[in-house]
Amino acid sequence: MNHQLVSALAGSEGPIVTPSASCFGAVTIDAPEWGADGEERSATAGRLRDSVRFTLELLEAQPQLVKSPGERPRVAYHDSCQSLRQLGLRAEPRRLLELAGYEVVDLPDIALCCGFGGTFSFDWPQVAQRLASWKLDALSKTGCSVLASDNPGCLMHIAGAAGRRGLDLRVAHVLELVAEHLA
Repeated sequence: MNHQLVSALAGSEGPIVTPSASCFGAVTIDAPEWGADGEERSATAGRLRDSVRFTLELLEAQPQLVKSPGERPRVAYHDSCQSLRQLGLRAEPRRLLELAGYEVVDLPDIALCCGFGGTFSFDWPQVAQRLASWKLDALSKTGCSVLASDNPGCLMHIAGAAGRRGLDLRVAHVLELVAEHLA
């Protein structure tokens, strides 16, 4: 599958912006381990940009793209494993949200991620549920009613757990929140 994706993208030009750190890491870091290496993959991987860094650079270069903030809504930010550990994204998503007019709050007591990644929640549902509960307990300490992340898997996991608890919580991708504040 990775080979098909790389082949499809190889004929394009310019940067290729990935929707999540998992997608970025699959082509730029993991593909050689899966046997998908070569000149075509290297050339394509060199053009890949993760969406958070790409958008952050855009807003830093063109701050006029963001509406002048009145109120600064508070948003709790959840680091995904791939973003934090694989790509080293820690300050970038927070800075991006701040540039878009949000006050970013870190989740307390969350030093480790759950490893939800893909099949984890299916293989170990009790563990996944416990970790989602742990995240929601940490979120409740922030007083935030919005939680952001850049990982669709994390967002679905947390939103599902919040729904089962009956919480009034908005779970949103960081880029969705940024888009709402664009001029």
